[in-house]
Amino acid sequence: MLPYASFSLRLTKADIPTLPAILRAVPHESICAMQRALARYYRAILWQKPFGVEHAGAYDLTQVWLCQRARALAASYAASGKYPRAYLARRPLACADTLGAAGIHFR
Repeated sequence: MLPYASFSLRLTKADIPTLPAILRAVPHESICAMQRALARYYRAILWQKPFGVEHAGAYDLTQVWLCQRARALAASYAASGKYPRAYLARRPLACADTLGAAGIHFR
């Protein structure tokens, strides 16, 4: 739901021994671009709401993401015919398809 690649580096455990070298190799322009992107999305990774309830945070994104996951699971139940008595198989879920549709915007 968030463009993590725009403000973070993806590393593995195997990268830990060479982490200083990896970080030194990141061009200054890339660091600046990641900082600009992080400035746009940083509220999305905050669980507290220091800027008030009108600004979305990690909790709000988690709710949208979980609802989307539940809707996908319900669709797989319906398509396969498995678990016909499961709550998700019997009840339609209304979830936003995008953050914008959920009323979550990052400027």
